[in-house]
Amino acid sequence: MVTIKLLFHVVTKVRIRINKFSNEINNINSLAFIVINNDDYGLNQWFQTSLPQGQYCDVISGNLEQNRCTGKTITVQADGRASITISNLEEDPMVAIHVNAKL
Repeated sequence: MVTIKLLFHVVTKVRIRINKFSNEINNINSLAFIVINNDDYGLNQWFQTSLPQGQYCDVISGNLEQNRCTGKTITVQADGRASITISNLEEDPMVAIHVNAKL
């Protein structure tokens, strides 16, 4: 979790405090978006982000390497919405995307 906080701090230039709440959703300065699923069931729904349209690499499940994502890819629609699916059984039940992880 420390690495995630540091990465988001570098990208967004803000200090981030991530609390453990059920299905926490955060837009951070229109530069990043994170969803955390702390429920006992899976999450599959549309969320409004503040990110520009495009495909983004989830920096929790993978890395952006040579313009390819080694983990989940999240698509942000023209209206800023993104479909997010997070199983409660995942090791890290969260998704995090930011402007520097755009494909």
